[in-house]
Amino acid sequence: ITALKQAQIELQQSSAILNTINQSTPTLIFVKDRQGRLQMGNPAFMRVIGKLESEVIGCTDDQFLINPDDAAVIWETDRQVMETGLTQVLEEQVELPGGCGTFLSIKSPYVDETGTIVGLVGIAFDITDRKQMEITLAERNQELNSFVHIVSHDLKAPLRAISNLSEWIEDDLGSDLSAEIQQQMSQLRNRVQRMGGMIDGLLDYARVGRTEAQIELVSVPELLAEILDSLAPPPTFEIMIAPDLPTFHTKPLLLSQVFANLISNAFKHNDQPNGVIKISCQERGDFYEFTIADNGPGIALEQRDRIFIIFQSINPKKNSDSTGIGLSIVKKIVESIGGRISLESEVGQGTAFYFTWPKK
Repeated sequence: ITALKQAQIELQQSSAILNTINQSTPTLIFVKDRQGRLQMGNPAFMRVIGKLESEVIGCTDDQFLINPDDAAVIWETDRQVMETGLTQVLEEQVELPGGCGTFLSIKSPYVDETGTIVGLVGIAFDITDRKQMEITLAERNQELNSFVHIVSHDLKAPLRAISNLSEWIEDDLGSDLSAEIQQQMSQLRNRVQRMGGMIDGLLDYARVGRTEAQIELVSVPELLAEILDSLAPPPTFEIMIAPDLPTFHTKPLLLSQVFANLISNAFKHNDQPNGVIKISCQERGDFYEFTIADNGPGIALEQRDRIFIIFQSINPKKNSDSTGIGLSIVKKIVESIGGRISLESEVGQGTAFYFTWPKK
């Protein structure tokens, strides 16, 4: 009987381990019969409901929970588990002695030796603090959105007034204005316009991840055709698009923003008489990796880390209309959907941007 004795010892050890876990874990563990009567609840379960085990064993939820409505909702899900034989994962809110609590519950049918469902086994995790943090975060996000919109409106209004005032001054003085002052007035309006662009860019940056974009079936070739039509590239540019670009379900608004920013930059910063832009794609596991390469001036090694930082522009004097926000928005969008963006470049040899985008 050596093997039998060894099996008994191992069973006792396993039981001791399981009992220790059951007694010490903060996870709520409970067993109910077909009528919803509590058969077992571990110490964590008892602490949460504020009762002794002797007070609640054999009782249904409506006999020991504070709010009868909570008990009715819980019994409905318990009944579905035992009738369908399917495990359910759900969030349950319960009024407790210390206040309202939220629990992530996993309920599975409990069967006897004949395979008949005789009750259910449940485990629950207290996510009250997490739910409160989610509510607080949502409120803060709403406050931030309101703040950004109010500030942008309050900033853009005086900018429009400055631009209009400069035009009125020019109209009133007419030919009395010297060429130098006319040039200064024009510079003033250009700077006002650039400031307005920066404010719009800040709004776009703040919206990333805060607005829900619809998922649709997207043909990347068709999406690029729409983008190129709206950007109207110079006639000297050659746009080379690979023939194997995918069609897949994604958020077209976000993908369009990324492509539009990168392609627009390739136009804007190219210093060649005959610009070339190549757009291609490769599969990388669960991601597509898109490449936008150009034959422009390239980016020096010491400047590459700066280009994704908000308000940073490589050559602000040469590109006076650049707000330094576009690539920051691109990076934030790509990372918000779980992708990554990088680049390869040599001065005088062009630049290639790579970004990954999830297939699902």
